[in-house]
Amino acid sequence: MQRQNIIESSKGEYVTNEINMSHREVMLCLGGTPWKACEGSSTGKVSNVIVSGCSGQKCILKKGTTVDVEMDFAYNDAAPATKTTAVVHGIIAGLPVPFSIPHPDGCTGSGLTCPLKQGQQYKYKSQIPVKSDYPSIRVVVKWELQDENSKDIFCVTIPAEIKS
Repeated sequence: MQRQNIIESSKGEYVTNEINMSHREVMLCLGGTPWKACEGSSTGKVSNVIVSGCSGQKCILKKGTTVDVEMDFAYNDAAPATKTTAVVHGIIAGLPVPFSIPHPDGCTGSGLTCPLKQGQQYKYKSQIPVKSDYPSIRVVVKWELQDENSKDIFCVTIPAEIKS
């Protein structure tokens, strides 16, 4: 069975290529959100990202709506994370522009129970309001969850487009 796989090219663009997959792998990818882990060190490993209403090569973020986001990850640091904070940016023309989210504290209202412990699997949930006054533009959403020392627990990028 063939599936288009979304990857980032050497120019920083998200592109597709076809790969062979088993039926089981196809089931795991249905409704998938295109994403990739950020480069650099982090204390967690993301295994899945779901953005509501998102499929294909980029997520369409409709102005005036609120988008649900879920990320499954494993926490791998020996030191427990007692506090977590979400930091979200839109990367536009290479520049990070802060996105405001309603609940940046990852330990409350996000499905996480702090402290995060080594070897445990977690499901982080949040929302991102897409304000009506945002410009219609392509953007890469950079979502970081940081510990009490501002160290990334995880970081992912998601290609998106803000539309009316």
